[in-house]
Amino acid sequence: MGRAASCRPERLGIVIDSARNLAPSTGERAVSDENGEVAVLVIPTDEEWEIARQTLQSIKRGASPLDDHARTS
Repeated sequence: MGRAASCRPERLGIVIDSARNLAPSTGERAVSDENGEVAVLVIPTDEEWEIARQTLQSIKRGASPLDDHARTS
């Protein structure tokens, strides 16, 4: 059984519009069906850049990047 078959988001009122979901885009967009009960949005992020930025800040402060993580966890 594939992931799509085992995942049943429609039970939560989520209906994905396949065309919207597959459409190329670099910005924020709705991928939910217009008739769905729940709006589903794609919000592009760049986690790798954020990790690199925070690591550089920690290095400049002379701290280990793990020091910050331990304080916020």
